[in-house]
Amino acid sequence: MRRVACPLVCGLLLLSTGIARSQSPEGAPCEEEGLGEQEEALEETELIEDGVPFERGSLIFDYLRQWLSLFGFGTTNNRLYPDGWDHHWSTEVPESFDHGEWDRILAGHVNEEGLFDYGALSQDSAQRAFLDGYLGRLAEASLQGLVPAEQLAFWINAYNACAVQNVLTRGLPQSVLEVEGFFDDDLCRIGGYSLSLNEIENERIRRFFVEPRIHFALNGAAHGCPPLRREAYRGNRLEVQLEDQATRFLRATTVIDTNRMEIRANRILEWFGWDFEPIGGVREFIAQRLEAEEARLVRLDSYRLVFSEFDWRLNQVP
Repeated sequence: MRRVACPLVCGLLLLSTGIARSQSPEGAPCEEEGLGEQEEALEETELIEDGVPFERGSLIFDYLRQWLSLFGFGTTNNRLYPDGWDHHWSTEVPESFDHGEWDRILAGHVNEEGLFDYGALSQDSAQRAFLDGYLGRLAEASLQGLVPAEQLAFWINAYNACAVQNVLTRGLPQSVLEVEGFFDDDLCRIGGYSLSLNEIENERIRRFFVEPRIHFALNGAAHGCPPLRREAYRGNRLEVQLEDQATRFLRATTVIDTNRMEIRANRILEWFGWDFEPIGGVREFIAQRLEAEEARLVRLDSYRLVFSEFDWRLNQVP
């Protein structure tokens, strides 16, 4: 078995590396909108592992390398962990990008359930000016000099602000699923580049950061998404904010049916299941954030894990 597996693994690794490098030839300008600047900013930090330059062609190759690493095959990557999964995001983070305008908008338009009052914002010229001003600064922002926690907070806030802008631009649809291109075609200007919501999530966040809790912070303007906070994410509070989001969301949405021996969880955990594998998988991630008896049941293999239908209705305040 080893004689078969070893050439196969080595071949897959060489193939993925070769294709990725062929898509980003050495010395050529970065063609994946603005990734070069983010890579440079990240490489200035001590958290990046030593190794080859960041040259991966797509998330497929990232997943291949991660999957192989689970079986003990060493793979070098430049993705950022919060000081490794034995630690957390540091609170000793100098704030270097002001999210004050976004703070004001969230404090004034997000209710206790984490729903957003798009109608009020669309009719409030002063608050709308805050949003326009914030988006304008995002458009010209540079990641140079931002430590990793600040970068991640920046991208989470950018995603959520752009989602709000998309809803306002589209005239407050009943459901974002009804809007063709809401996640792929509606573009937001960030750091001089036009990015869709999916590009922000997959190419700017998931590609660079090993942090599954972002799935409980990113809000795609749907009821099924995690609630918005009434404050912006900040590098020096990121650990507390992300853990609070994950815990509250999982406790609110995870249902344990002892009669049917089922655990019903939000479908986000199925869509992004791979992101939880490096830290024990979806079940363990959920269990760690529930009360003791619920956690025990979640960890039982005899309980089937199922995922609820996703609620795509606009997360509008009633």
